Amino acid sequence: ALEGTIPSSLGIMQELIGLDLSKNKFHGVFSQSFGQLVNLENARFSFNNIQGFDGIGIWKQLPNLKELHLNHNNITGFVGDWGNCESLVVLDLSHNQITGTIPDTNFGPGKALKYVYFTDNLISGPIGSTFLKNLVSLVKLDAAYNQITGTLPNEVGTLSTLETLRLTQNRMMGPLPPQLYSLGPSLKILDLDNNGFSGQIGDIGKLSNLETLRMKENDFTGAIPNSVYGLTNLKVLDLNTNRLTEDIPTAMGKLVNLEELFLNDNRLAGQISPELSNLQKLRLVNLSNNVFVGDMDAAFCTGSQSQLKELKVDCLNSQVTCTCATHCCDEKGYCCDMMGGTACEVPNE
Repeated sequence: ALEGTIPSSLGIMQELIGLDLSKNKFHGVFSQSFGQLVNLENARFSFNNIQGFDGIGIWKQLPNLKELHLNHNNITGFVGDWGNCESLVVLDLSHNQITGTIPDTNFGPGKALKYVYFTDNLISGPIGSTFLKNLVSLVKLDAAYNQITGTLPNEVGTLSTLETLRLTQNRMMGPLPPQLYSLGPSLKILDLDNNGFSGQIGDIGKLSNLETLRMKENDFTGAIPNSVYGLTNLKVLDLNTNRLTEDIPTAMGKLVNLEELFLNDNRLAGQISPELSNLQKLRLVNLSNNVFVGDMDAAFCTGSQSQLKELKVDCLNSQVTCTCATHCCDEKGYCCDMMGGTACEVPNE
């Protein structure tokens, strides 16, 4: 691996189109001379130890830049205005120490920008409506693991090409706007884990090609929408640790591509339908800490689910039986490993 500081003499190579110095041991700051690389289209500096306040500033003046990968460094400063980068398609600032807010009206690029990665920084404040509305070609927005606040703007519904939306582990709140579901068949991954979103989930069935739905550790209430059970491409359904109620209908047996099902730590009730035995791709299931009743063997223990590696249910509770559970849990959240070969004892009060 190369190490040391990045030579400032690179700035004189004004015909340079591509520059890849990723996965090295470079440190220090970017030279201001890099602002002279006016023909540069692709710049990659991922996985180094590059530092400096506003370490991204010099890249904002390159009109032909299409891809900028600065992820996994120690760059500080603000997201700022990218209005001069009209050709920008990929902007990856993830895994740095960037602070401040995402500019709303003066973020800049939009028509070409498809992939935006702000993941794992210190970005705060709300996501602006104009910011979203201007990203007319956006395919992926990943702003997970920041300190973003506020609600999800209605303008999210204008992102007609969006395939992935990840806002995990922020401080967002409020109900989800109905416009989110107008994204329709384009959206494949929706990850809103670990926020403060509330209210009912809404008509999520309109997102007909959804493959991953993660909404754990929020404050959603009411029943799981029936439209969820029409999402036949769904591979991951994680709604754990909310305040969801009512039962799970037999229609869940239609989710034949489902591999991971996490509904634990809610207030779901009733019996688990034998129709869930149709879900032959299931690998991980956690239904613990709910108020289900009855025998779950017909749903999970018929032998049709040969991929099932983990099954957590409330079988320490006298209301639930399941002979193939890998973990038996009780209403207080205690779970016993049934595969360990030792006696399963409920801890004393």
